Amino acid sequence: MKEKSTSLFFSDIVGYSSLFSSNEKLALNLLEEHDIIAERHIAKYKGKIIKRIGDAIFAEFSSAKNNYYASINIQKELIKRNKILSNENKIEVRIGLHYGNVYENNGDLFGNNVNICSRLESIAFPTSIACSQEFIVELQDLKIYNREYGFIALKNIKKPIKVFKIYNDQKHYLSENKNIILDFISNRSIILLDNDNIEKEFIPIGFLYPKNLGDIYTIDKSADNDFLSIEINKQLIDFANKISIIRTPSFETMIDYKDKDLQEIALELSLEYLLQSTIMRDDDSFKIYFTLFSINSAENIYDKKFEGKFHDMKNIIGSLLIDLSDLLNFKISPEQIKIFNAELNVNNDAYRLYLEGKNLSQINSSPDSLEKSKLKLKQSINIDDQFAEAYAALGMTYIHLGENDEADECFDEAEDIIEDCENLDTLSIVYNDLGIYNRVQGKIKKSIRNFEKSLKSIKKLNDQVKLGNIYTNIAAAYSIINENELALNLSSRAELIFKELDEKIRLGSLYGTMGNINKNIGKLEEAIKYYNLAKKIFLSEDMIAKYAQVLIIQAECYYTINNIKNALQNLNEVKQIADDFNMPMLNSRYSLLMAMINFNNKKYNEALDFIDESIDIFDEINNKIKLASSQLLKIRILLKVNKLKKATKIYKKVERLIERLDDNKLSEDLEQISKLINI
Repeated sequence: MKEKSTSLFFSDIVGYSSLFSSNEKLALNLLEEHDIIAERHIAKYKGKIIKRIGDAIFAEFSSAKNNYYASINIQKELIKRNKILSNENKIEVRIGLHYGNVYENNGDLFGNNVNICSRLESIAFPTSIACSQEFIVELQDLKIYNREYGFIALKNIKKPIKVFKIYNDQKHYLSENKNIILDFISNRSIILLDNDNIEKEFIPIGFLYPKNLGDIYTIDKSADNDFLSIEINKQLIDFANKISIIRTPSFETMIDYKDKDLQEIALELSLEYLLQSTIMRDDDSFKIYFTLFSINSAENIYDKKFEGKFHDMKNIIGSLLIDLSDLLNFKISPEQIKIFNAELNVNNDAYRLYLEGKNLSQINSSPDSLEKSKLKLKQSINIDDQFAEAYAALGMTYIHLGENDEADECFDEAEDIIEDCENLDTLSIVYNDLGIYNRVQGKIKKSIRNFEKSLKSIKKLNDQVKLGNIYTNIAAAYSIINENELALNLSSRAELIFKELDEKIRLGSLYGTMGNINKNIGKLEEAIKYYNLAKKIFLSEDMIAKYAQVLIIQAECYYTINNIKNALQNLNEVKQIADDFNMPMLNSRYSLLMAMINFNNKKYNEALDFIDESIDIFDEINNKIKLASSQLLKIRILLKVNKLKKATKIYKKVERLIERLDDNKLSEDLEQISKLINI
């Protein structure tokens, strides 16, 4: 492998993935035209294309000067072309430029400087160029127009990089000022530092989604085996997050990259190492083969086989991380080693059923999956009735099914079991689930106590990701009881953690929570801003369900401030997503808000149609609070169209429901309606 200094180039078409998903033919035509333009200028200035990654181009030049001229001319030609075309036919490109040492092997380039250049491209303005100070220094004899971003903490890059924006010409330069750059940095959640003295000590490792070869004897690759790959990947990332020197992408991110080329993954995520794994299993045990691939040396530097029972999974992952600490020369504290080596005193079959059941139960799982989850978790508890995590997981499944009485019993059992528990992982998981459950039930003070107990365990575990999550959960609880200063303070702590770790998805969820906090205190314009930040992240990560959830809450804010145009714009997107992805909860909330808008516009027949749709869906998915809220609105609509008898009949029905729910807001609304119909 040869080491050399070179000038690096990365480019990427803005919004290409989104365009490709909506209009594949147009996207391919634009990509072909883009490639012709980019290739011509790269060739003219003696550059060499190393590889193409989708719509991105990675190239090198023998000099920074040639790299600069090629990049400027690509942007100028594209801008000139775009002036005479419609928006959908425009091609906008970001370019990142850097200069430094790289390793060359079989025509490819590797090393930290390749990752830096890739990251620079990601923070460039559309139709513009971002470059490093190292690149600028190489252009000292040229007259170039540039403006400094400042020192930027790039994803998984240890030392902050001094970044500059290069302008296409003097006119372009004079049209902007530093505030435009600062606004861009703020809106993109880019971390700006005071100086370059903060050199971070961390090792960026990606834990690839394990390949599952299925049953050892039958080689069954059915989806029933997928729970094992999911759980191993989640636990690998969870344990790695307890080691402060390791930086690893989230489970959700790694899922998106499970079928991609290793070099492509490393470039896009700025990783130095990739851990691959292959699993085989039988009825009560599994074998797993780990290999660690070094991006810099382009070779495997570790391979080892482990095997054990399902309940040995955490010990196996702990042993792997201890091996990696020796190989990569980082320390694991005695407390963490104790956690990694702790025995899981749970029956093996019970643990397998728990893993299967837990992975079938998510907030957007189908009713069929939730019923299967319920069955497996019940079987797990029947085998081991002291398994607290299984009770908590079953409780969460009952919540998703709307079976709150059964959820109550499960969480009571879980809380009783962990009273004498010393396992920090178990305590953090169960108390967090209890906190979520009690928050949903409106028992906010109890919810906060649960979260604080989880927080106590998480601090001992030194798990920064979980710490950010628990701060977010406590903040959401405090906001409900109008302790808004505390809520915002905790949210700010979580934001610092997620920005430091570059946890974009969790940052998106946090911005959603911060939007909710501001919504609760009536700062609706501020709430809308945070929802916009959350939407950008979820859309960029292709998390359509999360994106749609934020859309509907933001639409409620627009409705409240009487910005019906924006509310309807959001709702049109929500409806399309809900139909495309079969999301009944989203459809029901859409119908409820459309009923409210039509009611306020005195379009009572349309309002009745929408409210009936929402009532049917809320009833079907057993969401009793939303069902009661929808029925109260229906009574108001019926009174407007002089259908008192029907309104009274629904009133008596919903009165019984609200008595059982014991919800203060619903009770207040019911009392107001009782005055309207003289009951």
